[in-house]
Amino acid sequence: MSYCIMHVAKRHRQDIGGLQKEANREMADDKYNNNVNPGKSQENIYLVHSDNWYRDIHIKLDQNRIRHVRKDAVMSITGLYSASPDWFRDSSRCDMIAYFEDCLKFHECHYGPVISAVVHLDETTPHLHICSVPITPDGRLSAKDLVGNRSNMTRLQTRFAIEVGRMYGLKRGEERSADAYRKHKTEQEFAIGKNNESISEQQKAIMQGLQELHDMEKRRQSLMRRIDTAHKELQRAQEYIQEGIASNVQMQLDALINAVNMTLERLPEEYADAFIEEYNLVTEELKETDQIIVDCYDYDER
Repeated sequence: MSYCIMHVAKRHRQDIGGLQKEANREMADDKYNNNVNPGKSQENIYLVHSDNWYRDIHIKLDQNRIRHVRKDAVMSITGLYSASPDWFRDSSRCDMIAYFEDCLKFHECHYGPVISAVVHLDETTPHLHICSVPITPDGRLSAKDLVGNRSNMTRLQTRFAIEVGRMYGLKRGEERSADAYRKHKTEQEFAIGKNNESISEQQKAIMQGLQELHDMEKRRQSLMRRIDTAHKELQRAQEYIQEGIASNVQMQLDALINAVNMTLERLPEEYADAFIEEYNLVTEELKETDQIIVDCYDYDER
C-alpha cells in the first residue's frame, strides 16, 4: 500500500531567503545535500513561481491591508507534499502532476495564499515544495490560527488523506512519534541554517567588495587633488618668473631715476644739460639689455 505524505512548518522572516534558494535551486551545486542531482534541476516543475519571496509575501500582505507586522512574526508556512516511491513508479506523469495540483489546492485552502509551488524532480522521490502566507479568512496574519497545535495538524493530515490521497489510491501515513517529529524538525532547521550561513557569506563578500571600491575612489580623488595642486603651483612659478624679469628692470630704472635726481640737485646748472644727455644714453642701453633678457627667456621656454 502506498501512502500520501504531508508536512507543514511555520517560518520566520530570517528563514525566507534560505528557503527560496533551496526551493528554486539558486545555490552553488556543492551546497545541496547528496539527494539533489543538479543536472536534473531543469526538469523541476513550477506550479507557482516566485523569484523574490520577500516581495511577493508583502504583496499578499498589502492586498489584505496588513500594514504592521511584528519582527518576530511568522511570515510564511511551508508545505512538503509527496507519496511513497512505488506510487510514482506505477503512476503516469499526468497523474503525478494532477496529484500535486490537488495538494496545492488543499494547502492554499487551509494555509493561506501561495506564492511559490515547485515540484522537485531532481531528488530521489518527487515532492512538492509550497510556500504560503498565513493570512486567515478574516484578513489577519496568524500562523497560529491556521496551523494550530499538534492535534490540529494531525486532524488536517487525516483530512488531506481523505480529500486528496484517497482519490489517487493513497493511504494516510502513520503518525510520527514525538521523538521522530523533533528529529525531523531539527534536520530541517540545520539545512535552513546552512543556507542562511551561505547567504551571510555572500553578503559579507559583497560588502567587502563595496568597501574596496570606496577606498579606491577615495585614493583616486586624493591623487586628482594633488595633481591639481601641482598644476596651480607650476602656473604660479611661471607667473613669478615673468614678474621677476619685469620687476628687475623696473627696479634698475627706479634706482637710476633716484640717482639722477640726487645728482641734478648737486650739479651746477652749466653741467646739468650734459648730465641729462648722458642719462638718456644709459637708459637706452638698459632698455636694450631688458629686451635681450626677455628674448632669452622666451627662447628657453620654446
